[in-house]
Amino acid sequence: MKKAALVLDDERWLRAAATKSLREFVRQAFNIVVPAEPFMASWHTDSICDPLRRREIRNLLITMPPRHLKSTIVSVLFPPW
Repeated sequence: MKKAALVLDDERWLRAAATKSLREFVRQAFNIVVPAEPFMASWHTDSICDPLRRREIRNLLITMPPRHLKSTIVSVLFPPW
């Protein structure tokens, strides 16, 4: 019975963390959206998530090389967050 309670507490904690932080939401949801690739967060993840999280910039232009999660974060993961 204690293990089940711990699992539920862990799930609640993860859900609360993902609700508060876009970066954490991206980390948790990435394996569902792109299951074939491992999630490797770096400075570019933060540089995309921070302006979106603050919602201060109305016209955000993201210029990064391909495969830096631009479309995945902005178009796929940000709207449900």
